[in-house]
Amino acid sequence: MAVWGIGAYYPGEQEDKAKKFVENGRIIIGYTEEEHPDYYMMLRTIKPGDIVFIKARFMLNQAMRIKAVGIAVDYNVSVENGMDHREGIAVNWIKDLTDKPVDIQKGKFNDGSTRTIYQERNPEVINQIAEILKR
Repeated sequence: MAVWGIGAYYPGEQEDKAKKFVENGRIIIGYTEEEHPDYYMMLRTIKPGDIVFIKARFMLNQAMRIKAVGIAVDYNVSVENGMDHREGIAVNWIKDLTDKPVDIQKGKFNDGSTRTIYQERNPEVINQIAEILKR
């Protein structure tokens, strides 16, 4: 099982899609595959049972804001599993924090957490995500 963080803010649209992700049971990438093929490669790495969380973190000196936590339920990256005519995957959102996000502490080292999608490997952060699931 892996733990993945994904952003839901679309820079081009100036809109946070976290609530829409949760309502539709999906995650998608706000960029096209041509713009960021590496993001789509990571999205295709997510497997059923992996923990996925919607996060916001724009700068390394900020806490990471958690907006939702769920479990990936389908690894098929497709338009059917997406939304807004974009490919995505299906997620069973267990904790919807979109109205009251939770800030968690995270070191200032560059681990990918300011990117659109990344795999979380820090045990302390993974434990904080697990604690959110218990609440």
